[in-house]
Amino acid sequence: MSVSLATERSCGDTQATLADRLAVLRVAGEVEPDPGRALTWYQETPIARFGSCTADELVRLGRVADVMAFLHSIAK
Repeated sequence: MSVSLATERSCGDTQATLADRLAVLRVAGEVEPDPGRALTWYQETPIARFGSCTADELVRLGRVADVMAFLHSIAK
């Protein structure tokens, strides 16, 4: 799968706090109880709803609330 330059820019790298990452991973653990699979999802799985950025990329962009809302929506 190729990623467009526009997507790469929108998924750019900014600083995310460790607390933000851990908070998202805790909620991801409610959706996927296997810690390894939850971490793989966080780091590698593109989320179509957010321009195919991964949760990690979104957290780095400061979009923690968006990732949390997404996880809560699929947990139901």
